[in-house]
Amino acid sequence: RSGEAAHSGSSGELVRVQSGHGHFVHLVYDTTPAHVISELRPSVWVRADRPGIQFLVRVVFPHVANPRTGKPVTRLLAGSTYTQQGSWQQLRVDDLPKLVQAAVRPMRSQLGSHIDVREPYLDRLVLNLYAGAGTTRIAIDDLDLPSAVAVGNATEMAGRAAQKRGPAESPARRRVELAGNVLQVDGQPFFPRMVEYQGESLNFLKGLGFNVVRLSGAPSDALLEEAKRAEMWLVCPPPVLKDEPADDAQDRPMVFDARYEPVLAWHFGQGLTSRNLEAVRRWVEQVRRADEDAARPLVCDPADDLAQYCRTINFGGILMLHRYLLGTSFEMADFGTWLRTRPRLGLAGMPVWATIETQYSRELCEQISLLSSGRAPEPAASLEQLQLMVQAALAAGVRGLCFASRSPLDAQDPATRARAMMLALINIELHAIRSWIAVGNVTPEIKAANTEGVNPGITGGVLQAGHARLLLPLWTGTGAQYVPDQLAGNLITFVVPGAPEDNTVYEVTVGGLRSLDRKRSVGGMHVVDDEFGPTSLVLLTNGIAVSAMNSGLPGAGQRAAQIERDLTAYRLARVQEIDRQLARVA
Repeated sequence: RSGEAAHSGSSGELVRVQSGHGHFVHLVYDTTPAHVISELRPSVWVRADRPGIQFLVRVVFPHVANPRTGKPVTRLLAGSTYTQQGSWQQLRVDDLPKLVQAAVRPMRSQLGSHIDVREPYLDRLVLNLYAGAGTTRIAIDDLDLPSAVAVGNATEMAGRAAQKRGPAESPARRRVELAGNVLQVDGQPFFPRMVEYQGESLNFLKGLGFNVVRLSGAPSDALLEEAKRAEMWLVCPPPVLKDEPADDAQDRPMVFDARYEPVLAWHFGQGLTSRNLEAVRRWVEQVRRADEDAARPLVCDPADDLAQYCRTINFGGILMLHRYLLGTSFEMADFGTWLRTRPRLGLAGMPVWATIETQYSRELCEQISLLSSGRAPEPAASLEQLQLMVQAALAAGVRGLCFASRSPLDAQDPATRARAMMLALINIELHAIRSWIAVGNVTPEIKAANTEGVNPGITGGVLQAGHARLLLPLWTGTGAQYVPDQLAGNLITFVVPGAPEDNTVYEVTVGGLRSLDRKRSVGGMHVVDDEFGPTSLVLLTNGIAVSAMNSGLPGAGQRAAQIERDLTAYRLARVQEIDRQLARVA
């Protein structure tokens, strides 16, 4: 405590937070359980040198058991966010009953409409102190919980929730399945944001916004346990299995038990050719027998013979596609077309995951190093290049993205820190549109035009989910695999066929939604964007989708703004260093 942190009285809490790139740093205060009533309005006074701190409360639903743990389900409900940098501001959580009702709707979708949500109570106050990478100083004082009505039997109610599962019942395994070409987890659409594992902490990768880690080998027991604690999914090769059962019970073929619960899907290899086909077929048969209860999806990434490999993993299979783009002669503008046409060599309707390169190939980097006698730095992909590849993949209808990485993302050199920041920013953008990219149907590409009626090198991909459409810009300039063109345009018009007349139109950014001009004319809805950039997504929808998207954008926008600021500082430092090197040469 410090007098410097006092809002009233003689002292308050002074906290200094130093963090990397992530989403949260929680300071928690456990309180006496209190009934959720409209008069209960928790508040706290905060002063900080950066905006973005958020006040939350934890609510317990004592009669709803978590199917994995047997304990009562809890939810964090968000209150106000700190905006008055350098000044005291009261953060509050108002209208708790309304917030609880909003939290109940997705719970019923996930756990069933039969759940008993009576008697919710508040048991914890939370400050999310994360305001972006770097150091933040926060003064905290006058934490208040007025009109609190204590819950006298919270422990007893929690025990009743556990008993509803049955005394001998083990925690339910999470269900991973394919519904058509949509991946579902516990019945809800799921879009994997995956990264190749290079030994980083799984909590670190989760902080960058990834929800899946791809391994090159079978997971160890320690890594499986770490994934369970971090609530991260794994995509990995299965462990080695025996061909036939032996007389000795210890030599019977393996059955994948509860240790493997964090495994989302089994991956059978990258760059597979016809020479590997028979071995993979035998392996797939063994894995299906060993994983009969969970029946996880099977993934393969063949270099040729796609039809045979797709038939091998047919039921519950996912095709993974990987193509090197950065620094090659393959035009980045053709990447989406390749992703759409390549699966036709396999099986129609099979879901596709795409790999996104985040670094130039090792071979190219070695060539550059040799030609420069080791003086040239390793080339680095730009944020715009990564965004172009991601947009093309999404517009092609992929159901998951894997970001390739051949070196750890937690290394402390400036280039790696910048790469981690770029991926964190892209994950924020992907999270904002997850409802569309997980289930949306791809419609034919549409053309764009400027005020002179000329296409400025942009087409649009459209994902339709229900009555809502998400338009993704696709920049078609040449040479972007080396250096992208200027990815900006003014007064760009798209014509979206089939959009309902009562749809409103918004530009979607992680900072929020901005209304755009639109009119009904020949060919469909004419949408005009006065300032169009590489990630200028356009949403055509009714009010329901707008409310759902708006609810998650404010906090994300603050994190994204801080990342973009840090990336700009990195770019400036890099340009200044190059300028100094050129001056020495001159």
